[in-house]
Amino acid sequence: MKKKSQETKTQKSKSQKRRDRRERLLLHQLVRSGAAATLAKVMHLVQKNPACVKERDATGHLALHYACSRGAPLSVVKFLAEQYPEGLAVANDYKALPVHYACDRAAPLDVVKFVVDAYPKGLEQKGFFGNLPVHCIVACPGASQEAIEYVVDAYPNGLMTENIDGWLPLHQCWMKTVSHRHDIFTQRVVMPLECLMYLAEENPDALFYKMPPALNGGSYNLLENQIWFERRWRFPKGAQILSSLLKLFFPPSDPCKYIERLPRDPLRFIIKKKVIWDYSATAELFMDVYKSIPSVAHQKMEETMEPLMHYALEMRASLQIIDHLTVERPHEVHLADKGGRYPLDFAIRQLQTKCREPQINRIKESKKIFQQILELSGPEALRKGLTTALSRRAPLSVVQTLLQHKPEAFEGDHFVCWDEGEKIMPVHWAACCYKKQDKPDVLFYLLLRDPSALCPQC
Repeated sequence: MKKKSQETKTQKSKSQKRRDRRERLLLHQLVRSGAAATLAKVMHLVQKNPACVKERDATGHLALHYACSRGAPLSVVKFLAEQYPEGLAVANDYKALPVHYACDRAAPLDVVKFVVDAYPKGLEQKGFFGNLPVHCIVACPGASQEAIEYVVDAYPNGLMTENIDGWLPLHQCWMKTVSHRHDIFTQRVVMPLECLMYLAEENPDALFYKMPPALNGGSYNLLENQIWFERRWRFPKGAQILSSLLKLFFPPSDPCKYIERLPRDPLRFIIKKKVIWDYSATAELFMDVYKSIPSVAHQKMEETMEPLMHYALEMRASLQIIDHLTVERPHEVHLADKGGRYPLDFAIRQLQTKCREPQINRIKESKKIFQQILELSGPEALRKGLTTALSRRAPLSVVQTLLQHKPEAFEGDHFVCWDEGEKIMPVHWAACCYKKQDKPDVLFYLLLRDPSALCPQC
């Protein structure tokens, strides 16, 4: 009997504790209703049980946390903060303060101002996922521009503070601004472009801060990440964001201001990160970016980098990109890079590259590119191209095309190949390069063209 009575007492005590806890958490339940939590109702519960403002729920939330996260009016937030001022500095189990929730859940402007002014040190404390309040508010689609500017002005150093993923507030805002594929299916509200532009103007250094290699396998700055997204998924808003970012990286007032800080030319980045399954999308993106960059910036980048046409041909860019470059930069066809290679050399190399069955169209494009570059090449490029063709064991059709295009370029002493600065007759060079299993038609053609090459003195 005694054991049963003790068990009933313990059960009653546990149930009583649960009832007491539910009564103490009535304030949490009321405040979680958001705007429905009027000041009169909150004051009634607090007068009935003053300790409820200090009570935490299972996840460590105070009633003040819920008031800031569920859109409670300013009068309620003020009243709870006055009843328990230390609550502004209390973190829940996620290390988040009330100011984090006010910024993360689009609290009214007056509430954001109140919690920031009441506890300014909260702006320096990292909450969930290592985010500062400025990280939270710039990634909140419902946050007003005034609230964002107020938080940034209150703690400007937060713009260069990383969260647990290594992202700055500018990166957080960009991820909510860019219209990637998930927004199409879920119809989420994204951040306005004005917020992204504001953060970039407030802290231009963040533009060149490399994001960790979590999204695309590489460590790129903001412009390169936008290009990486845009080359895969072409969306109307994505083009608008890209155009705005290009104006920040190449300001109209001084287009060459940040060129020295760029790790690579955006155009070269597009060519290198081409979309294998859709070359037309890469070409369209390339031409859009090319037109957006001022001509002065193009000239400055030409001085510090290798010719763009050489790079495009080396990276096997599409025919549309080569067409665009031959129109915009025809002089680069006659330029040699640091290795002495002309665009014609790269075009010949493309002809010798083997393609798989799905890329069979690339062979046709390579032939068109070769013909196009050949028409624009000068005598020096043709003579260097012949050396490259023989070195690559090109077929007879390529060698014939080179020799018959401008025969005057190969007359007399110009009809030679170069090997480490030494002159070698083309027949001798072909005999060195072509293997036994190769057809001897190239050798026969060169001998018929210049029989004197058989002379021992040659």
